[in-house]
Amino acid sequence: MDSHDRESDTFVNSFPCLGCLRQEVRQVNKAIADAEATGAASPVAWSSIECTYADLNQAQCDLCKAEGNICQPTLAMIHGNVKSMIATISYISGLLERQDPSPAAVVEQGDEFPHVFPRATRAGIVKALAKLGEAFDTMVTSHQREHGLLGSFGQDAMQSHEQTYQVNVAARLDNIIQSGLLFWSPGGTLRLQSSDAGFADWNIAVQEFYRDVTRVMEETNMAQAAIHITLTNLPI
Repeated sequence: MDSHDRESDTFVNSFPCLGCLRQEVRQVNKAIADAEATGAASPVAWSSIECTYADLNQAQCDLCKAEGNICQPTLAMIHGNVKSMIATISYISGLLERQDPSPAAVVEQGDEFPHVFPRATRAGIVKALAKLGEAFDTMVTSHQREHGLLGSFGQDAMQSHEQTYQVNVAARLDNIIQSGLLFWSPGGTLRLQSSDAGFADWNIAVQEFYRDVTRVMEETNMAQAAIHITLTNLPI
């Protein structure tokens, strides 16, 4: 646990469980869809869901407990992908919140202070990130299904699938170490491999994300230097 919110007396995990992360992605996509359906302004900021624990002894976070879901911190074979997705959301959220310090900066309608990125740029980037998040959600589902971690199995069958998964995780990590490719898996975190379900679709989604961010920034007349810095520092 990384922080304690004294006002609400809850503990907040800065590395959200998969349930909170995926719910966050779905929430932003719904907000975008609702805005498009009603003609309202599209979101210009990313809405986060905190992964909280009312009690440190809880086996599940508050959201997963309330919804009766299994609380999974991550999935070992795609932990690197999960980390990259969380880091990308954090990076983009920070960019969208940056204040323009220039005395000549203008506060746009709907904003409380002048931003470095105009509202049109922020709205487009939020939409691009939400699209990537939707692909991430699909990738996680494919991974769970491939390894029998999703579905209406009996408790014994599910435990067997989870044990097999852990064996495969250990074998894959050992293979990476033996082959001298540990640099490909920094910190011992695994990522999707080309033989895994969803690998191709996920990589296409990441490439599209880069293109979408570039297009949005170009169409809203952002400087090429700003575009280059933004893309270079993307964690994904």
